[in-house]
This record gives sequence, C-alpha cells and structure tokens, in this order.
Amino acid sequence: MMTVRPFNMNSTMKLSLFIFVILLSGCRSLTTLYFHPSTTYFNDPKNFGITYEEVTLETKDGYTLANWVFLPEGEVKGRVVFFHGNAENISTHFGSVRWLPKAGYEVLLVDYRGFGKSTGVPMLPDVISDMQLSYDWMRSRSETDGKPVYVLGQSIGASLSVIAIAGFDVQPSCVVLDAGFASFKDMARISFQRSWLFWSFAYPASWLLPDEFEPMDYASRITSPVLQLHSPIDPVVPFAQGQKLNGFLPQARWLETGGPHIATFNKKEYREEVLSFWQEGCQITES
Repeated sequence: MMTVRPFNMNSTMKLSLFIFVILLSGCRSLTTLYFHPSTTYFNDPKNFGITYEEVTLETKDGYTLANWVFLPEGEVKGRVVFFHGNAENISTHFGSVRWLPKAGYEVLLVDYRGFGKSTGVPMLPDVISDMQLSYDWMRSRSETDGKPVYVLGQSIGASLSVIAIAGFDVQPSCVVLDAGFASFKDMARISFQRSWLFWSFAYPASWLLPDEFEPMDYASRITSPVLQLHSPIDPVVPFAQGQKLNGFLPQARWLETGGPHIATFNKKEYREEVLSFWQEGCQITES
C-alpha cells in the first residue's frame, strides 16, 4: 500500500493558516483548505505490474484533468470510478484499488483539479464538476457493452461522492464509501478540538465555513445502493461521523472494518466484501 497523507487539519501551521484565511477571504474560498494536493508523482503503477493509460479531460472552465485508467485482466466485469482522499494525488492513492484489475474491473482514478498533473486550484463546487466529468467519461465506455459502473470513494472522496452523485443524471449501479464523514463543519470542529492551542476556535471557525456542501444534506438523494465501510479506530475521521452519514442514506449497508484511516483494502476480507457486493447485484441486506 502506498503511503498517503489523509484528511488531517491538526497541525498548528494549517490551523493558523485557516484562521488567517477566515479573516481575509470569503467563505467559499475557504474550501481550498479541504485539499492538500501534490503535483509530484511518487509512484508509477507500471512498477507494480499494472497496465494503465493516461486520460486527459477538458473541463468547461478551461482546465484539464489528468486521470489514469487501469485496464482489467481478462473480460471486463464492470467499471469503477475512484475518488481519492484530500492529500497528494493518484500516484499515492492507487494502492487502494490496485487489486481491482486482477478481479476483472476497469478503474478510472480521478485527480481533481490541482492534484497531480491536473491544472487549476481545488475548490468547491469546482471539484464536484470534475467528478461529474470523470464519471460521465467512464459511463460512456459502458454504453457499448452495458457493463455496470460503480463509484468508490475514500475519506473526503467518499463524502464528496455523496454530493456529486446526488446531482448525476444517471446514478451508478452502486456505491462504495470508505471512511466518509457527514459534515465538513463537524470535521473542522473536531480538528480544532484536537489541538490544545486552538480548541477555543472550534465552534467560531466552523460557523464561518460555507454550509451548502454538507454531505448529509445530499445523502437522501442517493438512489443507488451503498456499501459503507468504516473502522471504529479510525484516527482521522471519527467512527461516529461515518455512522451519522449512514443515517441519512436511504439504501445503505453498514460494514464495520478495522485498522487505520483508508487502510481498509489492505485486508483481503474487505476486498472480498466489495467484490461480493458488486457481483451479487449490490444487495443491501446480507443473504
């Protein structure tokens, strides 16, 4: 598994910057603080035996998304759009989905604007548009063979998937959410409260965040079946945040996992749970 920096706003530097930007900018621009991209590629999938192609997509506002598509071994069973967490880029996050091509799945790994070789600056709602564009590209590949299209999101990618899918014209066959959270405002408060230096800013700072991007407010619009995974010992996104999001999803199967943040698919048992979910028609109740 590649090493990644997960969603984490606890460092003194980031919190100080957060307060500074609050004082100097409008609320919507604060959403840039949700993202911590790197423009450097740290790993090449070819060195891990993965066959892939680069996919460049043009956004409506003139930027480019530099995505990768992992090609499956053998017959295509389905297609997966992977939305990663808030740090680095696809070159470190691909470890979470490197097992899927061997299982027969084609995977589109999405770098939001500002991540990796994608141009622009990551900010909401622009990132949601990037997700829509990438999903539409992958769905177009299934128009000829009718293979199902799935979404797999991790951490902030899971939470943003809820917002994005709620606006899709055609929702995916089903959705897998790993370590997602219900509320950006809640996560900001939690991050501030973890620091003895900034705990007193927890509520005032979260009040200034834009409130139109709360995943829990979009969850009821998800018509696709959802498999939601979360570890009770996740040190980054609290287990309670995953449970809170689950309460807003109309069709969701909850699976308690183990281990640290976004390390879920290091374990074979959880990889098999996802494959069974897809191969059995995305059943919500266990047979």
